[in-house]
Amino acid sequence: GINAEYGDRASFSMAKGGKGGKGGKGGKKENKKLGAGKRSQTKAKPGKGKFRDTKPSMDREVHKPAAQPQKRKREEPAKPKAAALPLAKKKKESKHFMSRLEHDAEFLLAQQAKVVWEKVRVKDMEPKERTAMITKLLAKLSGHIQALCLKHDASRIVQTCLKWGSKPECDAICHELLGSLRPLCKSKYGKVLVKKLLMYCTKPVRGQIIRTELVGHVAELLSHKEAADVIEFVWADIATAEQRQTLVSELYGPEWKLWHQSSGATHLEQLEQQSADTLIKVTTSMADFLNKLVDKGLVGQSIVHRCASEFMKFGSMEQRTSFAGHVSERLLEMIHTRHGMMVGVGCVTYGSPKDRKLIVKSMRGYVTKVCCEEFGHTVLIALLSILDDTVLAKEILIKEITDELSDLMSDLYCRRVLVSVLVGINSRYLPPDSIQLLTPQLPANFIVSKKSAEQRRNELLVLLLPAVLLSLIHI
Repeated sequence: GINAEYGDRASFSMAKGGKGGKGGKGGKKENKKLGAGKRSQTKAKPGKGKFRDTKPSMDREVHKPAAQPQKRKREEPAKPKAAALPLAKKKKESKHFMSRLEHDAEFLLAQQAKVVWEKVRVKDMEPKERTAMITKLLAKLSGHIQALCLKHDASRIVQTCLKWGSKPECDAICHELLGSLRPLCKSKYGKVLVKKLLMYCTKPVRGQIIRTELVGHVAELLSHKEAADVIEFVWADIATAEQRQTLVSELYGPEWKLWHQSSGATHLEQLEQQSADTLIKVTTSMADFLNKLVDKGLVGQSIVHRCASEFMKFGSMEQRTSFAGHVSERLLEMIHTRHGMMVGVGCVTYGSPKDRKLIVKSMRGYVTKVCCEEFGHTVLIALLSILDDTVLAKEILIKEITDELSDLMSDLYCRRVLVSVLVGINSRYLPPDSIQLLTPQLPANFIVSKKSAEQRRNELLVLLLPAVLLSLIHI
C-alpha cells in the first residue's frame, strides 16, 4: 500500500513537469504547495486563541450618545454692498487687501474717501466745487477722524481737508481731536497732522491746543523722538513770547514749579536773587533732564538749546564742567542757533582739554560749513583761541579752511575766523556780544589753557598765513 501511494505521488509530480523522485526539485515545490494549501485551508475559529472574535456580541450593546437635533442658524438679512471701488488689478488680486476691505469698516471708509480725495487735491479745481466736495467728505469722515489720523494714507486726506477747508471746518476737526493729540504727536504720521492743525486753525483754538494738550507735558514729549518735532514746530513758528517762557519753564524741574506757584517768579534771574539754595536744586534737575536728552540724541531742538544756555549761565562751575564733558560729541548739532552757540562757547571754555579734542574731532568734514554760519563761527573762534593741541587744530580745522580758502575769503563770518587767528580777539573786527562771550569772567584759580595766546597764534600761523597770502595774490 505504501509503494502504491508513493507511485501515485511520483506520477503526479511528473505530470506537473518535475523530475520525480523524493529529492527532486519538483518534489520540493510540491511539498511547498501542499504546505501552502494546508495553511490556506485553516480557518479561524471564533472564541479561541488569537482568532477570537473581537467584535461585541449581540447581547452587549455599545453605549452611544443620543443624536441631538441640529439648531438652525438664524438667517441674517444680507448687508447692502457698497459701491464698487475703482481698484487697480494688483489690489483686486491681493487677498489681504480684499479681506480688509470686506471686514474692516474704517479701512473701507478710507478707501472710499481716497476716491474723493484724488479729485479734491488737484490744484486746478474750481474753489466752489472743491468746497462742496470737502464739506461732503467731512460729513462722511465725522466720528472716524481720530482713527484715520494714524494711517499714512488716510492722514493725508484729513490734512487736505484742513488745507482747503473753511476755518469753521478746521475748528470742527480740532474739537473732534481734542483730548487725543498727545498720542498723535508720538505717531509717525499723526505728528504731521498735529502740525497742520496748529497751522490752519484759528488763534483761539490754537491757544486752547497749546494750553490743554502741550502745557504740562513738554518734558515728556521732548523725550520722544517723534513728538519732539511737534514741540520744536510750536516753539519756532507758533508760540508767542509768553507761551515760549511757559513751555521752557517746564524743563526746570519740580522745584521750579513749586517756587513759581509760591512766589510767582517767571525767570531764573528772579530765583537767583531770592534763593541760591533753590537755584542749585533747579539746575540739578535741569542737568539730569539735559543729560537724558543727550543720551537719546535729541539735542537738535531750539527749546533744548534755550534750556541748555540758561543752565550754562546759572549752573555752578562743577555742573558746567560735567555737562561740557557729556555733550561734547553732540555739540555740532547745537551750534547753528544763537542759544546753541552760547552752549558751544561755554563747553569750550569750561570743558577739559580732552573734551575740546572731542569737539574738534566731531567737526571733521564740517569745518567749512561751520566757518560760514552766523552763529557757528563763534564756536570755531573759541576753539582756535583756547585749544592747546595746535597739532590737532592744524590737522583738522586749519587744513579744511585752507583747502577752500579761495572760496571762503568772500564770506563775512569766515573772515572773522581768519582775523581772530591773525590778530587775536579784537573788538575792531568782532561784534560786542561775541567779545563778551569769548572773554568771560572766570575765577582766579580756573585755568582755561596752558599756552599763551601769542604762542598758540604763532603755531597756527605757520600753516594759515602762507595760504592767506597766496589767496590774496590770486584775487
